[in-house]
Amino acid sequence: MIESLFNPEFMTRELAFGMNLAEFLTILAMLVMTYSTRLLGWLFLKNRRFSVRTQALLEAAPGCVMVSIAAPFFFTTNPAHLCALAVAILVSRKYGLAWTVAACVATAAVLGHLLG
Repeated sequence: MIESLFNPEFMTRELAFGMNLAEFLTILAMLVMTYSTRLLGWLFLKNRRFSVRTQALLEAAPGCVMVSIAAPFFFTTNPAHLCALAVAILVSRKYGLAWTVAACVATAAVLGHLLG
């Protein structure tokens, strides 16, 4: 079994959704690493008391991460991305992060398909 993991034909054979085994294992490894950082953070910090300032910092972190992901789109000339950015700004004024991301991704996907 271990020898077959290093066989290129075995790693590149097609699985579901047009994904090969190497891609699936990469996504699985990213999932494990992402979740482990969250889990370890919770385990190390679950019994700690934080100051009001530290709590405010921790609550602002998700928004900062989202801005760091979205900021490069301000410097694009792609009309689909610019429209998706405008939608994200409008949706974020009324709804939460999940709805904002969903609307932005859907807009970018549809306009990217339509505009090429």
